[in-house]
Amino acid sequence: SEANIVFVSSHVNYIHDTMFLRPFYFIRKIEYEKDIHSFFDMIERNIQLNQEINVNYKGERNKINVNKIIMIEGQGHQLQISTHDKVYFDNRSLKDLLTILPKERFVQVHKGYIINLNYLLDYTTKTVKLSNGMEINVGRSYKDYFLQCVREYILR
Repeated sequence: SEANIVFVSSHVNYIHDTMFLRPFYFIRKIEYEKDIHSFFDMIERNIQLNQEINVNYKGERNKINVNKIIMIEGQGHQLQISTHDKVYFDNRSLKDLLTILPKERFVQVHKGYIINLNYLLDYTTKTVKLSNGMEINVGRSYKDYFLQCVREYILR
C-alpha cells in the first residue's frame, strides 16, 4: 500500500483498467517527453511534501513531517517546534534547522522565529499572523527577504 506504481505503456486504452491499483502515474509512450516531465515534477513535489526531520531533545527522538510544522521558535541552541497537535523541542539553532527545511515554504521572519508559509493567514510589513493564532513581529533585517518569499510562494 505504500508503493508508488508508475505504468509506462503505448496502450493508452489500458489507463482506466489500471485505476483499481491507484497508480501514482501513467506514462504514455506516445506522449513520453511531456509525461516524463510531468511525472518528475509530481514525484519531486511528493517527496517534498512527505519530507521528515529528526528532532532530538534530552534523549527523546522524534520524526516530524515538515508539512505539519507551523512555526519554530529559537531560544539560543534550543528550539520549540509547533505543530497543530504537539510542541517538540530540539537542541539545534534556528540557523542549523533552516538549512534542512524546504526553502520555498520556510522563512525566517525574526531572529527568533521561522514560519511555514503554508500556515500564514495574514501579514503586513511588521507582523505575520499564523493559523495557530500566533502573531509574530517581522524583524527589520528580515522584512525584504520575507516579502520576496511570500511573493514567490503566492506565484507557485
